[in-house]
Amino acid sequence: MSELSQPILKDDDEQLEIINAPPDARILVEAQPGSGKTAVACARVIHLIRDRDVAPSSILMISFTRTAVAEMKNRIRQAVAVGEATAINIGTLDHTAFSFGIGCGREFEKLMGSFDDNIENAARELETKNQTLLEYLGRLTHVIIDEAQDITGPRIRFATLLLVSLRSHTGVTILADRAQAIYGFTNDLDDESSEGRNFVEAFDFTSANFECKALTKIHRTENATLLGLFHDTRRAVLDRATEPYRPGVVISEIQKRGESQGQDVQALPLQDGDLVLFRKRASALMASQFCPSVFRMRLPGYPPAILPWIGYVLHGWTKATMTKEEFTKAWNSMPPELSVGFVGERAWELLIHYAQDRRGNLSLRNLRTVAGRTRPPVELCYLDYGGLGPIFSTIHASKGREADRVFLMLPKDPAEQKRNSDLDPEEEARVYYVGATRVRKEFFHGIALSMFRAGRLEKNGQRVVESVSIDKKPKVQIGLAGDIDDAGLISRQVELCASGAEAVRNQKALVGFWIDAVKNEDLPEVTGRLKKVTIDDKEKYLYHFSSGLHSLAWSGDGLSIDLWALARKHQAKANFGKLRPPNELPQLRMIGLRTCVIPPDSALEGEVHLPFSESGFFLAPMIVGFPSVFFVFQKGRK
Repeated sequence: MSELSQPILKDDDEQLEIINAPPDARILVEAQPGSGKTAVACARVIHLIRDRDVAPSSILMISFTRTAVAEMKNRIRQAVAVGEATAINIGTLDHTAFSFGIGCGREFEKLMGSFDDNIENAARELETKNQTLLEYLGRLTHVIIDEAQDITGPRIRFATLLLVSLRSHTGVTILADRAQAIYGFTNDLDDESSEGRNFVEAFDFTSANFECKALTKIHRTENATLLGLFHDTRRAVLDRATEPYRPGVVISEIQKRGESQGQDVQALPLQDGDLVLFRKRASALMASQFCPSVFRMRLPGYPPAILPWIGYVLHGWTKATMTKEEFTKAWNSMPPELSVGFVGERAWELLIHYAQDRRGNLSLRNLRTVAGRTRPPVELCYLDYGGLGPIFSTIHASKGREADRVFLMLPKDPAEQKRNSDLDPEEEARVYYVGATRVRKEFFHGIALSMFRAGRLEKNGQRVVESVSIDKKPKVQIGLAGDIDDAGLISRQVELCASGAEAVRNQKALVGFWIDAVKNEDLPEVTGRLKKVTIDDKEKYLYHFSSGLHSLAWSGDGLSIDLWALARKHQAKANFGKLRPPNELPQLRMIGLRTCVIPPDSALEGEVHLPFSESGFFLAPMIVGFPSVFFVFQKGRK
């Protein structure tokens, strides 16, 4: 039996019926958590290519997140030839809309608006029957849409128009689960705005000749207690004959299983890879501050975390290309703590996949072009923000993920939550159900720290801050994209970095600091101190991040803008004097290293020292925190 014909899934009649359906079949699949939904979607594609002779380029796959897309690509690449896997169009709904815009000849600059703008523009092109789009859709043999219950708002219209624009004999497989529809709200910060129906509720599947099927057998776990957790929480979500406040019923079912751990994060028996899940982002941020060892974050807003071995191996390479032998030599000289589970052969294959030249060598320019994008390929990045350790996340952000061990942090008093909440109880029940069903082997539940109501700065909608009041220090999320000037420690600005030799020393010291932290299983506290510097003959106030005598980074403009905005907001409430950002940002943590990339012909090439200006690669720290900040009173000062 050849490698490509190995069985993909366990024997499961429900799965096989969907996988082996004819190419022109139209199927709506209700798939429970852990029932092999992603595996079935990938196996369906593999079957169409290998056994039905469907051209890979005539298959369109759409999933909800970039992480899910990366997983699908990886699974399919393991079963079909590389060329065939590359030819399949796999992306998120937003990426698909963007691709449609490019295909229609829309100017690139006009595609750089919001995701919703691109979705609405693509829907308009479908509605007006753009000939280029119709020709492309006419060549499709099969379309697969995953997580369809999470398609809401303007994406419903786009997905609907996409399906009705297909030929009648184009097959479609749609996978969804009404019990996991948790994106009815626009965000997981304050849940203020409801999107209403989702695509599964809005689309007329009967008129479109869809056959309904289900995946009911759970493969994620074989543990009888956990199987009971999956089934009973699902029943509590879907059974409308139960108590009207279903979140309380779901939480009650959760509390019957697993070990109760309380709310002391320092006492949790956390291990590398554990999922620690919270309903609110602010609660996850607060709890992570008390984690006694290295940890990771899985929340929106952080910059891309490209794997650190890429920056280490390539940071000093100033030639245009690199052979496999040269790469292997550089790889073998690297501290093993930076390999993050990769071996040299696999690392080389990954880079070559994206940046191979005509001679089979690695093209540094090609790699810089690909990795230097605003959204680099997921395969080049960490799945989470941080190097290793347990993963602090919201339930929303963990959707589609699973782990051997899950800690689900619950509200201390669901009844109190009911009285004080204007949230949709149906959706709240589904949220806790999703959180409970991420587990494979061991399940724990604890109590989320009692938190304030989180707000957002208008200037940066991703940042979490405490509601600002005159008698309380606000807490501010630190570490988002733009908070750190990645190139600060290798900058040609004399006050930041005096010379190329100092830039090289800074990179070496940064790597050493992180390796010591990993070896000692400890994350020393990092502090940001406000300093006045002169850049381009202009005085600026920047934060210098350090731990003891170790210089780690300088702040970027995004952090300064937001902190000044927050100071003005606090000043307006206090109604006295003039306030400016705090002198210190305490209680921060460095949780890993990430690779930064200078795209070819970027202005940044002239702003950093050699060798980084020529190699185009360097390392930057991942610094996070949720500190209380004390604004400085400036009465009588200009």
